[in-house]
Amino acid sequence: QKSGDWLMYGHNYWNNRYSPLNQINTSNVRTLVPRMVFQTGTERLGSLETTPVVVDGIMYFTSPAVPNNVVVAVDLRTQRTLWRYEHKNAPVSTACCGPNNRGVAVSGGNVYVATLDAELVALDQATGKEKWVATIADPAEGYTETMAPLIIDDKVIIGVSGAEYGIRGFVKAYNARTGAL
Repeated sequence: QKSGDWLMYGHNYWNNRYSPLNQINTSNVRTLVPRMVFQTGTERLGSLETTPVVVDGIMYFTSPAVPNNVVVAVDLRTQRTLWRYEHKNAPVSTACCGPNNRGVAVSGGNVYVATLDAELVALDQATGKEKWVATIADPAEGYTETMAPLIIDDKVIIGVSGAEYGIRGFVKAYNARTGAL
C-alpha cells in the first residue's frame, strides 16, 4: 500500500481513519484552496455519507441511492471521471435513515458495493463493468444494505441494515472472485 492510498472504509483494518501523509498540517491548512469540485449527478438531494477509497490516484465513491446506487471512479491527477456505474435498485418499501451508501471496497482488480435493495455487486476496477451480483437478503422483508463491504483475504464480508424494521441481523462472506456465498 502506498502511503496516500485509502483502501477501505476507515482506512485500514484497525479502522483508525488516520492518514500518515504530512504535507498538510496545522501550520498550512489555512492556505488550502479548492482544486476540484465534483457534482454527483443525483437528481434529488440525498445524504452523502460515503468514505472515498483512493488506490493509485483513482478515487472510488458512491452517491446516495436516489433512486439508484451509483459508483464513480475519478482520476485525481486529471480530474476526469473514468467511469460511472448505476445499479437499478428493486423497489424498497422501507429504508432506515434514507437511501444512504457508505462506500466501496477495492481488492484484486474489483470494486465491491452493497446496494439499497440488499445486493452485493462486484465491478471491474478499470472499467466499472458488472462482474457479478449476489442477493444478500429480501428487501421486501425490510433488509437493505447501506454499509461499505470489507475484504478479508479472498472474501467479501457484509452484514445487513434494517434493524429498525424487525429484521434479524447477520454477517455473510462471499467469494471475492465468483460471488458464491
